[in-house]
Order: sequence, then C-alpha cells, then structure tokens
Amino acid sequence: MRKESEKFVNKAVMALDRGNWLLAVQFLKKVLAADPNHLPAYHELADIYLHLGHFDAALEVIQRAVQVFPQDYQSSFILANILLVQNKPDQALGIYRRLEKLRCDEQEVTDLFFNIALAYHAKNQMARALRYLRQALDEDTAYTEAYELMGKILFERKDLPGAKQAFEKIIDIDPGHLNAHHMLGIIYSKELKWDDAIGEWKTVLNLAPETDEAMRELGWAFNMIGEEEEAVSFLRKALEVNPQNIQARIDLGAVFMGQMQFKEAIAEWEWVRQYDPNNKLIHKFLSQARLYEKKMKQEKKGER
Repeated sequence: MRKESEKFVNKAVMALDRGNWLLAVQFLKKVLAADPNHLPAYHELADIYLHLGHFDAALEVIQRAVQVFPQDYQSSFILANILLVQNKPDQALGIYRRLEKLRCDEQEVTDLFFNIALAYHAKNQMARALRYLRQALDEDTAYTEAYELMGKILFERKDLPGAKQAFEKIIDIDPGHLNAHHMLGIIYSKELKWDDAIGEWKTVLNLAPETDEAMRELGWAFNMIGEEEEAVSFLRKALEVNPQNIQARIDLGAVFMGQMQFKEAIAEWEWVRQYDPNNKLIHKFLSQARLYEKKMKQEKKGER
C-alpha cells in the first residue's frame, strides 16, 4: 500500500512542477484515501490549499493530520499558523504555547517564537510580542522578519530610535530590503531630516522603480523643503503608476494649493471625493479651495 501511495505522491509532485494544482490535489486525495497514515501527503495537500488561499480546506486537512498524529510537531504548528491567518490568535496561541514546552531544533524554536510574537501582536499585547521577538533573535541574529516586526511595533509605540535601530539592522543583513529603507525614510521624516528621508526613498526607487508609495513620499518630502517642481513631478509619477493612490492625489492637491493653482487642486480633490464620497476631510479641503478660488476671481475682477 505504501508503495502505491508513493507513486501517487510522485505524480502529485510532477503535476505541481507543471503548475497543475487541481491534478496534484486529486493525486494527494487518492493517497490519503488509500493510506490515511501518510503524513507528508497531509502537509503537501494543506500547503497547496494555503498557496491557493483556500484556508478552510487547508484547515480541514491539517486537523485530520493532527487527529491521526497528535504528537507531530509540524502538523500542530501548521494548524496554529492557519488559525492565526484566520484571525484566531487565542486558538493559535494555545497550540504555540503547548509546542513551546516541547524540545525543538534551532530553526523550529526560532520560527515558533516569531509566530508567538505575531499572535500577541494580533492581540495588541505588544510587550509580550517584543519579548518573543527578542527570544527569536537570540536564536537567530539574522532573522530579518523578527527585526521588521520589532521595528513596526516600536514605531507604533513612537519609539523612533528603537525602530530605526531595528530597520538599520535589517539593512546590515539585507541591503536591498525595500520595506526597511521605506520605513527609515518615514522615521527620518518624523524627525524632519528630509535629506536623509529623500535618500532612503530614492534607494527604494533604485531597487524597485515602480514603487508608487516611495514616489509619493518623495513628492511630499520635496514639497516640505520648498522644491515644488520636484514635488509635483514625483506625485504625478506616483499617479501614473497607481491612479488610485488617494494620498498622492491629496498631497498633489495640497502642493497646488500652496502654488495658488486652485483649479488644479480642486481637480485632484474632486477625483478623491468621487472615489471616496464619505471622506469628510476631502469635503473640507474642497470647500476651502473653492472659497479661495472664488476670492481670487473677485480680487482679479476688482483690479480691472
């Protein structure tokens, strides 16, 4: 029976190599129907469902695996991960904390600590999340995902020096890490270090030229240092890449307002209003812009 099962597993792998997910699923289901104790088939099938975004199907498969192999670490770990993705951090934590008591190899315990941190982050228990992130980093000092989450949490807690240190550490490990450069730019902007912020966002564009959010950030940074032409240029580039970048349109309208180009500002903000009619802030901006436009027209009329 095991030999027959392995034949179907091999066929499933070949189907995956060809990109035929449906056929691979069929082969793996045949394996489990013939041999319910074939643990790798459970994992492979759950992995396919996860890749396809079918989380309920993946959950059902891995729950069966845990029923058959209640002591298997990997099955329980996958189950907890799925529960976490489904926004069930309490259930996930129950499994993670049980696994924490088991003896694991170095990589398993590192990933476990990180996922426990993710679960506490989902529960908004940031102190506990940071504690487990530090434990993960004690095990693996090059764990960039842990530094990234740590930087995010510290940034949210307004600990800019701590967040900066975390993102700088990521760049030491991986100089091409886009989000670390992007977040450093944001931190520098919070510190009003606009030249440093611009440098980080230009690095993002060197690494990924179509990153509209970096273009938007650059546009606003140039506006803040008085280089309005550069500001307009980068904001327009952001909108060429992503016309639905709402903040870029809001920022562009603000730059136009500073240049007293009220018609252009109104055009950008009117687009936003139509896209997001419940946005109260944009209604306020439009009212102010139209008031200024009307006032300017009256002044010009009075000069004649």
